[in-house]
Amino acid sequence: MPMHSRAHWFADVSEERFVNVSRFLPEAASRVPHHRALAIPQGREADGTIRYQNLTFRELSEKVDQAMHWLRSHGVNQGMLTMNMLRPGLGWII
Repeated sequence: MPMHSRAHWFADVSEERFVNVSRFLPEAASRVPHHRALAIPQGREADGTIRYQNLTFRELSEKVDQAMHWLRSHGVNQGMLTMNMLRPGLGWII
């Protein structure tokens, strides 16, 4: 997808000071489901290169949905403040 065609995704937020990028995830998962959304460092190979866990936009969207359903099933609803204590990694991002 050419860069100029992505500009409309951000047109409605150009005046906002803070933007939650998760608002763009469903559209990205629909438009470019197999593109890499995340590359999370997982350590190093024997030759020193960094090993990554890669997630596509579709996979990330599915994991976010799973986390949302788990939270709701445990009484956490939209707008509630919560405290999460997580190590850096996928859980921290979702």
